[in-house]
Amino acid sequence: SLGAASYHGDLTESRLNFSDPGLAVAGDIEFPVEGRFSMRGSLMWNRISADPDKEFESDGSPNRRNLSFRSDNIEIAAIGVFQITPSSPRARTDWTTYIMGGIGAAFFNPKAELNGNYEELQPLQTEGEDYSKVALVFPAGAGINYRASYEWSFGLEASYRFTTTDYLDDVSTTYIDNASFSDPIARQLADRGPEIGAPLREAGDQRGNPDDNDGYFLVQAKVYYHFNQGMYYKRKKRRRSKVFRR
Repeated sequence: SLGAASYHGDLTESRLNFSDPGLAVAGDIEFPVEGRFSMRGSLMWNRISADPDKEFESDGSPNRRNLSFRSDNIEIAAIGVFQITPSSPRARTDWTTYIMGGIGAAFFNPKAELNGNYEELQPLQTEGEDYSKVALVFPAGAGINYRASYEWSFGLEASYRFTTTDYLDDVSTTYIDNASFSDPIARQLADRGPEIGAPLREAGDQRGNPDDNDGYFLVQAKVYYHFNQGMYYKRKKRRRSKVFRR
């Protein structure tokens, strides 16, 4: 599958943020369980990001923290799929709709651009927090597939990843005393307000919202190859052809 990833977190205005979409590439294997249920194993790489000044105050004015990030994420997930309209392996075109949900793990690494270089933010502890770069993810979404032949299907899927971390973007709680940083890079990336003429924030000033974990939204175009059904019907077709030739 190939698609776009859109981040939601402390540097966005809404959950469905399409202002800074990143690339998402995945490989899945799916197998039937029973009836309309199937299970999918998924391995995905995606990139999420946010430019500065995407957060707004309650009165609509921009909160000029001047914070930004970019993160390349690796996700491994087990996903259950339920077909609302069942799929058919017969030799005809077929539409299938489904819903999906599951659990997985995301490995993330937020970085910020400084003087043309992307600096890793987690080791700098910009909020004084040594958080983990691994989080649980809970995919939930829906999709539609078009069955073109025995072997091939094409689909479109939209899903959201709920996570157990508020640090996909390295922003969660409050500013800490800027003078406490011994690393000048950490000092600058913890509070980037002075770069745009804003004063340094005091320790305890709000930097993010710890009550709402980060997540990301995905829209993916999918191409399926049906191994078992494709090989089965090919063999069956060859056997029939031999009988007719005789």
